[in-house]
Amino acid sequence: MRRLTPLIALLFVLLACAPAQARTVSLQPAAGAAGSVVALRGEGLPARRSVVISFRGGPTRRVRTDAGGAFATTVRIPARARGALKIASRVGSVRLVNRFRVGGAPAGEVAGPRALRVRWTPLQATVGTPVHVSGTGVRGRKVTIARRARS
Repeated sequence: MRRLTPLIALLFVLLACAPAQARTVSLQPAAGAAGSVVALRGEGLPARRSVVISFRGGPTRRVRTDAGGAFATTVRIPARARGALKIASRVGSVRLVNRFRVGGAPAGEVAGPRALRVRWTPLQATVGTPVHVSGTGVRGRKVTIARRARS
């Protein structure tokens, strides 16, 4: 059975006046149990800079962007987390915020500038499975959704 990874490296949020590569941070999964380990991946950020990742109840994490302005890391959601947990990634004056929903079905999320967030569920699906996509801060912006099959 072919599996699809809907949208993560395939969901491109293109802003009308965006640079060649939009500044984004993806969160996977973006919902699940307290204590979950989640992956954060940033793109389009300033190159070779320190990224400070912070959230309520968790330790501050520092990572560096590479020459292309990307980073990847994991963080553990606090065992006592409840409701929606904001996870902020800051590089200089750029601050992008993802939201992890404790207790929700596994989902994915991409956060962009100016409170832009696009979320989808299920996180992974087989061919023919409906995927629900929702967003905030997208009014007046172009959103392109694409998918690529992964074996």
